[in-house]
Amino acid sequence: MTTPRMLCVSIATPTAQIGWPFMNQRNNLRPNIWLFGKPKHIDHSRIIHSSDQCILFETSVNSHAWCFGFVHARSTHVLRRELWTSICSHADQPLCVMGDFNVVLGAHERSRGARKPARPSQEFISFLDEAHLHDMDTVGPQFTWVTRRSNHGYMAARLDRVLANDEFLDTWHSTSATVLPRISSDHHPILLRLHETSG
Repeated sequence: MTTPRMLCVSIATPTAQIGWPFMNQRNNLRPNIWLFGKPKHIDHSRIIHSSDQCILFETSVNSHAWCFGFVHARSTHVLRRELWTSICSHADQPLCVMGDFNVVLGAHERSRGARKPARPSQEFISFLDEAHLHDMDTVGPQFTWVTRRSNHGYMAARLDRVLANDEFLDTWHSTSATVLPRISSDHHPILLRLHETSG
């Protein structure tokens, strides 16, 4: 049985705009991002972008409107360019995106065995600058992806992360992200907690 690569729980409420659970579109392939909703403090929500790499939706919590996204990026940097463009087109509002971006910011985010060319990292950094997104600090293991392959040995990297812009963080000032233990996947899940700024 195929399981989703990303499971997002309690992020929005069922509305006329979204049929829950919602799964991304991958043409003839099975969905790899599934969204499940739970009614609580949500005013409205609607999907604004769905592709084989990302789901973006707009929602409102306690009269604060913002955009949230879940990502499972392609493994080649050329195909990820479409993802960067899609996210940048919605970066003019409070925005937070999280998931498996399948790229590191630099050599410091991978183990000695997980060597990758520099160009994908450079393109990722350029995307962050263009979208004005910050790579949020996380609590827990440094590497979010770990694997052992017979021909390459141990490899680990920080592929999963949470990105947010200033407008989002101004509203959710006490936001925290925790890297949780792996269970059956080669990726660590990330738990994002949102705490509204008081005052």
